[in-house]
Amino acid sequence: MATKSVINPIDIQGIPLVLSPRPEVQQLIASWANVDYTSLNVIGTFNLIFNVLPIVANQTAAALAVEGAVKNRMSDDLVFIPTEPRIETNCVLVWRQGRVITPVVQELITRFEQAFGH
Repeated sequence: MATKSVINPIDIQGIPLVLSPRPEVQQLIASWANVDYTSLNVIGTFNLIFNVLPIVANQTAAALAVEGAVKNRMSDDLVFIPTEPRIETNCVLVWRQGRVITPVVQELITRFEQAFGH
């Protein structure tokens, strides 16, 4: 699959997958693939994509993740391949109004903007 320029719904049929445990994301993937979620070969879930990169690198499973989430952590044996049709969703970063933006928080905001394009 790593040689493909895009991933189509048919490409993931039968492939061992690791996905987000969030029901909204699981439903988004199933809707994109036009299948019931239970028909996907999901062998595990992850909260942090970095934890499953070795599984993907060892060709045990493919991970479906947000573009930019591993932008600066990709090794030579991994590749990000976009979906076709494209899967799009929104991402928000929220905190309480009136909070002081410390240098650490500003760095987090900067990294989000770099990763997800603002």
